[in-house]
Amino acid sequence: MAYDPFATRKLIKTQQAIHQPRTFLRDTFTRMGEAFETELIEIHTRKGRRVTAPYVNELLPGKVVRRLGFVKDYYKPALVKPLRPTTTIDIEKAGFGENVYGAISPAERAERILTEDQADLDDSITRLEEKQISQLIYTGKITQIGEGVKQELDFNFTNKEVLSSSERWSSAGVNPFKQLVARKALVQQKSGVNVARAVFAQDAMDAFLSNEIVMNYLNKINLTVGKIDPADEIDGATYVGRLNYPGLGLDLWVYNEIIDEDWNEDGTQKENPEPFKLVPDGTVALLPSGQPFSRHYGAVKILNPNTKKFEVYALPRVPRIFVKEEPDMRVLQLLSRPIVVPDDVDGWYVLTVL
Repeated sequence: MAYDPFATRKLIKTQQAIHQPRTFLRDTFTRMGEAFETELIEIHTRKGRRVTAPYVNELLPGKVVRRLGFVKDYYKPALVKPLRPTTTIDIEKAGFGENVYGAISPAERAERILTEDQADLDDSITRLEEKQISQLIYTGKITQIGEGVKQELDFNFTNKEVLSSSERWSSAGVNPFKQLVARKALVQQKSGVNVARAVFAQDAMDAFLSNEIVMNYLNKINLTVGKIDPADEIDGATYVGRLNYPGLGLDLWVYNEIIDEDWNEDGTQKENPEPFKLVPDGTVALLPSGQPFSRHYGAVKILNPNTKKFEVYALPRVPRIFVKEEPDMRVLQLLSRPIVVPDDVDGWYVLTVL
């Protein structure tokens, strides 16, 4: 049998070799979770509790210490299935970066287009996952709305606050250090988690560095306040420096990345995409070290055109190809059921400072 680059299982091997683009929130704060064998996934979350061992007289029996509880729920992540067609016109003309005088056959060009399209579709799902983690961090909810689907996964996140006008960082006499210390302590008290990183919107960072109390503190001689020297950008984020203030030990980041909102709620494509800011204006997110969120995937079912039976794939991405006639085209589609889940719903804090 001749090599068929378009068979689903071979496409899956190709998919696994694709280098995914690095995104700051997704790669810094989430880890790979589980790819379930069912469309319905099981979600475990907890709110931090720390119990102590009880004192007991030596002549009395021991006390039962209850296991730490967690919330178990089931959720069916919405299916995403971006696709891209390839026509006979596409395989006849030279593509981007291709030497028009090169001796490449239409069959070879078809394989090249397939590889490039597969990477592009994968990128679009990765950006969706970046949006999910943004929604989760800043609202505690993930909303999935599209053609024929409208659902929301609410984790009952309560560690979020909008400062009053007199407390905002642009107001005279406000001490941002004390505000951050208080919220960091609150996270520790509620969950036992130690906040170690702060992700700023650009305007929040500007207000922070121009605040009189902050400026005076940073300008003190012989005081090591964490080298406020911006480093090179990493994945669209800028590392500002390490802040060492009594009660605080934070790595400061600014993240200005946006993604294009291409789709309306009814599934139609927008004529003019709207920018979606991954870090909302005026916000500071206090986050722990490590990767406190995980990415899970529901199973994907597709019909095998040869056996006429449905097959179930427990994978983050499932590629497939089908053909259409009149006009003739080959369609590549990438399917996924992604969802991002927190370990501890009390383990971070979002403060709106402007």
